[in-house]
Amino acid sequence: MSVVLNSTDFTFSNNNRFRVQNNGNKNNDVIWFDEVIINGDGAPFGDTTQDRASMVAQAKILTANNQIELYPNPAKNALSVQFGAVRFDRVIMFTATGSLIEERDINETQMSFDVSNLPSGVYFMRFLQGKLAVTKRFVKE
Repeated sequence: MSVVLNSTDFTFSNNNRFRVQNNGNKNNDVIWFDEVIINGDGAPFGDTTQDRASMVAQAKILTANNQIELYPNPAKNALSVQFGAVRFDRVIMFTATGSLIEERDINETQMSFDVSNLPSGVYFMRFLQGKLAVTKRFVKE
């Protein structure tokens, strides 16, 4: 499912915020964002230092997200990871339910993971650099 919020369909006022919320039916629903694209008109940052810091952190996450490529996706036997200019320290692979599969230090701009023994399904990789964390999704055929 894809949701696009745009000015053609919605009237936006200054300082809009959007919230995504589960329905709370206690069946462990999870919402995952594969990609977030924010386009703006060059409006200035908020008035407070906290607003500016938040915007800078969000920009770092979006930039870092675009610096990681997982392929092939879906994967059968091996999953390759290619990094751009942003460097990460560690990577964690885990299931859709959060169970740890593998954790590694990152010392190179390209890595490969053997996924041949994983059951078919959706998996996640979290890339860490200091306080920055970027999570990417891949599918195992």
